[in-house]
Amino acid sequence: MAQFIGKWQAGKGSMSNFEAFGKAMGLPAEILEKFRDSTWTATFSKDGDTWSVENESSVSPKRTYSYQEGKELVTTNMFGKGLKLTATFDSDTKMTVMEQTEGESGWKSLKAVREIKGDKMIATIQELESGVSMTQEFTRC
Repeated sequence: MAQFIGKWQAGKGSMSNFEAFGKAMGLPAEILEKFRDSTWTATFSKDGDTWSVENESSVSPKRTYSYQEGKELVTTNMFGKGLKLTATFDSDTKMTVMEQTEGESGWKSLKAVREIKGDKMIATIQELESGVSMTQEFTRC
């Protein structure tokens, strides 16, 4: 779990299959275009039993989510709509997050798996109804 602590960056072109994933999520064309070449920073920290991740991108406001492993967090997503998530650590280098997020076309269920391989963190996010997945590669700063 300690492997996640620190700052991670994903540059332009770091996402694969984003277009199909975005369509499965019901994202409008202008949002797809906006996010296609975005850059991202994720900073993980831990205080006792509480994990925090600060997400920042070139196209959305900075958001910090604090949660405890295995306990549901109810909050809002980057668009100000509903978000429910539960994170578990499968190993020291693998985290699974089950999410329900509210969007333009209603609620969507997602499974996000983040896995660390050396100085890379690979995030694979699947929209569960359609089975469509995307990946994003982050590099440790």
